Amino acid sequence: MEHYSETMIMVNKGSDFKSQKYNSIFWKYFKKTLQMKPIALFMLSLLFIQTSVLLFSIILRQMLADDFKFSVSLLLLGIVLIFQLLGYFIKNGALDRYNKDFDDYYSRELFGRLLQKPLLYFRNHLSGGISEKINFKSTLRDNVTLKIIPSFISLISVIVIFIYLITISVKLTLILVVMIAIYSVFSIVLYYKQNEYNQTYLQYLIDFNSELQTDLEDIDYIKIMRKEDNVFNSWMTVNNQVTTKYSQILKIENLSQLLGTIFNYISLSSIIVIAVYYNDYIKVSLPDLLVYQTSISILISAIEQVKGAVFEILRLGVYAEKQSDLLKDTLPITVPSEDSKDYLIQTNKLNFSYGSKPIYDDVNLTIKKGEKIAIVGKSGSGKSTLLLLLAGMLRYSGSLKYGIKEFENYLSVVLQNMTLRKGSILENLEWISDDLSPLYQILNDTTADEVISQLPNKIHSKLLKQGKNLSGGQIQKLLIAKSLIKKDGIIFWDEAFSNLDEHSKNRIYENVLRSTRYSDKTMLMVSHHLDIVNFVDYIIFIDSETGEVIKDSHENLMKRNSNYENFIRSKV
Repeated sequence: MEHYSETMIMVNKGSDFKSQKYNSIFWKYFKKTLQMKPIALFMLSLLFIQTSVLLFSIILRQMLADDFKFSVSLLLLGIVLIFQLLGYFIKNGALDRYNKDFDDYYSRELFGRLLQKPLLYFRNHLSGGISEKINFKSTLRDNVTLKIIPSFISLISVIVIFIYLITISVKLTLILVVMIAIYSVFSIVLYYKQNEYNQTYLQYLIDFNSELQTDLEDIDYIKIMRKEDNVFNSWMTVNNQVTTKYSQILKIENLSQLLGTIFNYISLSSIIVIAVYYNDYIKVSLPDLLVYQTSISILISAIEQVKGAVFEILRLGVYAEKQSDLLKDTLPITVPSEDSKDYLIQTNKLNFSYGSKPIYDDVNLTIKKGEKIAIVGKSGSGKSTLLLLLAGMLRYSGSLKYGIKEFENYLSVVLQNMTLRKGSILENLEWISDDLSPLYQILNDTTADEVISQLPNKIHSKLLKQGKNLSGGQIQKLLIAKSLIKKDGIIFWDEAFSNLDEHSKNRIYENVLRSTRYSDKTMLMVSHHLDIVNFVDYIIFIDSETGEVIKDSHENLMKRNSNYENFIRSKV
């Protein structure tokens, strides 16, 4: 309470308050995974398995009563084994079918809807947190196939065994029902507590993974600044929270198991004591008592499995809460397009807002095919945001139109923090032609050939994940080369030269921006290297003082816009 502000907020129901039931979108897709065919197969496997269990109990009872010959008993035991094997193979088939349905009706929707999220969703959420939510999918499937579905089989087993026990002794079975009812009350209390702990534990786990990923992404700074001890202490603090909550879950589970073991002992011993000492009242034979005792053991095991499944069903609510966010419908960002010779990208009163405040004074631009344009302005003026806005990645107001159909098929980008994938350089460049001559020309123009020449297998050299065996500048050269491959390409570069040396940068200026070989390319480039203004056709200047977004040549802006002139001179 050291920092308590002495302010409290009270929230009360108003007179017009109406409670509404919240239906998580999770259940809409989860229910689709429960198709009739796998359920029917599960039920058929249940039929064989339960028939074998009952048949075994009958055989045991009749053998103890000496009613069956040895050969008959052996034959019946063989049938029991065959039924168990049939149940096993049918159940495996049902599991395969369910797994396929799960992927078709749930995984497909989960992945598809996640990828429909706008770019800002991924920028506002740590990838570790998103990955953790996606990974709940595997846990969910495991719980259904390994716990919940088998529990339904166990539930039917409980009913069947109860009926069978009643045929042996109604009075003993009624006593057993009373003991099970008392045991169930204690179990329900424990499982509600366990569910509460589990929800908190899962949230702590997500938070820990998110913090871990954030620190690992910032590991260069942590190592250079010698902050390992601070990070270590932070990790241990959060990890201790996770461990403490996990220990609470384990303690509840251990208590639940202890309760089950005690119930097992008490129920079995109580039934035997009652049957032996009150035989005149109960009237049950020794063979029946032994079979009854065996059946109780099977019954208690089935009850424990059903009890565990009840908890897993409660946990589905946790998964619903975590994954519903990924499954929500997302309104797509659409940009109308048509084939036009007058423009490639055209905006009218285009704008974007963080919160309620627009970033720009309305943006009115016309960008034509083949133009080379640099986007410049002070830090924080919205250069990268404008690039994403023109790429159709942000939810905009006003008008944005493309003068070419299937705009995305012509688009190539080099964004900040982009990297390469595991595989060969040729695979990363995504070159599809057998003729490598045009590719080598691009590699030479961008100085990416200098990178390749240093590698053992040249263009077929393998890269590690995220290009870890290359430097930042080498990665950027390859990404720049990759972006220039498409014919009539529309190229967006966001600080594509940030890791390049002066020699490489100037080579790209001369070989790409001034070369007729790339006259078919339309290029929009965000750069803090202001020498680029001498190599492009036009400048888009974002005036941070007025919010204006102005497109003109460098020469005209220097003459007509004092803010631009001051900005350029302040950087020289």
